[in-house]
Amino acid sequence: MKPHPLLTCLVFSALPACSSSSMTSPTPTTNSGSLQVSIAPNPLPRRVAGEQVVWNVTLRGGAIGVRLDRSEAVVTDASGATFAEREDFWSKSAGCATCGQDVHLAARAEMTFSGLTANVLRTPGTGALLRFQAFYTDDTGAALSTTAEIPMN
Repeated sequence: MKPHPLLTCLVFSALPACSSSSMTSPTPTTNSGSLQVSIAPNPLPRRVAGEQVVWNVTLRGGAIGVRLDRSEAVVTDASGATFAEREDFWSKSAGCATCGQDVHLAARAEMTFSGLTANVLRTPGTGALLRFQAFYTDDTGAALSTTAEIPMN
């Protein structure tokens, strides 16, 4: 029996999403088992006041699916001062008034958001890093978060 061509399409569409962004080096992540966060480029180029920090974030699902609720990105230095920040709301169910629907990541799937930016308000001192925290709800209903930090050079 010959498989139907539609079956082939369904099998390939169920595979994790591909991205045109490539990771430059491993990113430290906190893995709660449900979601991993990777940021590129790594390290990020250090920016001065008036410029923008630009990065891509890749989210990889674990054993169960997750709904992306929101994210926070903050640029700090060794003193702990904040130099840039960004907050995104991703899903209507998580309270996003402007979202048309929820953003769901299936188990073991991957999704990349490219070209995320934050305006640098002041030039960071030594030890500058970007901390990206993703808040999500897994398919069991547990509200969780995971964080990745990468240096700026």
